[in-house]
Amino acid sequence: MMTDEDGDLPRHKHLSFKVLQFDDIYYQDMVIVTMKRLEMELMKILTLFTSIDISSNHFLGEIPSTIDRLKALYVLKVSRNEFTGSIPPYIRNLRQLESLDMSRNSLSGEIPYALTNLNFLSTFNLSYNQLRGIIPTATNFGLLRMVPT
Repeated sequence: MMTDEDGDLPRHKHLSFKVLQFDDIYYQDMVIVTMKRLEMELMKILTLFTSIDISSNHFLGEIPSTIDRLKALYVLKVSRNEFTGSIPPYIRNLRQLESLDMSRNSLSGEIPYALTNLNFLSTFNLSYNQLRGIIPTATNFGLLRMVPT
């Protein structure tokens, strides 16, 4: 349990960290997360909550290519911005992606077939863009949850 400089427990405890020493060379991170008043102790948490949500920020231009460096990304939400151009094919490199929301932008062109390689993708929202063409077909795309628009 984390304490403040006076040794008292914090008033609002949402997230606290401890480092567990196993020996001089190796250690393991542990985190205590409180969600909806439920305290959970999680081990090896370095990539568990890896998500980016930049929705509703009025960002302009193309979606940055540097996103493909975030290999442990599970959730990517860029909805309700003013992104233009096509859906970047480099998103196929985000192999752990489970949820992708690019809705309500000004994206154009076709949905890249390369996105069918995202085996863990279960939520995929491209509504309210200027996309054309057919939705690529692949085994995992058939398992996606369709969001009515």
